[in-house]
Amino acid sequence: SVLAFSATRNNDKVGLGMFTDRMEKFVHPQKGRQHILRVIRDILCFTPENRGTDLVHALDYMNRLLRRRAIVVLVSDFLQGPEGKLPDPAAPRSRELFRALSMTNRRHDLICVSLSDPREYELPAVGLLTIEDAESGEVVEINTNNPGMRGKYRQENRRRLDQFRRGILQTGAGLLPLSTDQSYILPLRRFFEQRRRRH
Repeated sequence: SVLAFSATRNNDKVGLGMFTDRMEKFVHPQKGRQHILRVIRDILCFTPENRGTDLVHALDYMNRLLRRRAIVVLVSDFLQGPEGKLPDPAAPRSRELFRALSMTNRRHDLICVSLSDPREYELPAVGLLTIEDAESGEVVEINTNNPGMRGKYRQENRRRLDQFRRGILQTGAGLLPLSTDQSYILPLRRFFEQRRRRH
């Protein structure tokens, strides 16, 4: 909604795509306050029918529908696969995603907003922890009091995060990392100020 209202100040059109493993709702770009309010209502009232995530399908779908060059903001945690991992540009399974990101950025101006929670990268020592994958329903129990396990978890996830960020930047797309434990306002402002200075 923040991005949508910002676009109206510049008299830009705003569209919306919400997806799981398929595009569940697509609102074609239009101008006007009523349209923006409709987009925000659609976001707030959206209940997904499916549980999976397919970023490649969503990007391909949008590329087919958007004929004119646009600013495309992709908001995601980018976690994929049954393990819920960040895509690795070197892994064959992830190459298709980075190809889709690169192609989208060639056609449009792509900004990837990567949402994360600090606990995805560093576990607190809280004893036995039961974790359920939101997409697959798989339940895993881990002992967070084990410092070796926590260190390995932190190290592996930091490595994946660094590789993921490098991969995104290699596609030419913009990258705006946001964390659930911090306000989005200052990072968002800095990101767009830096873009304005570059363009």
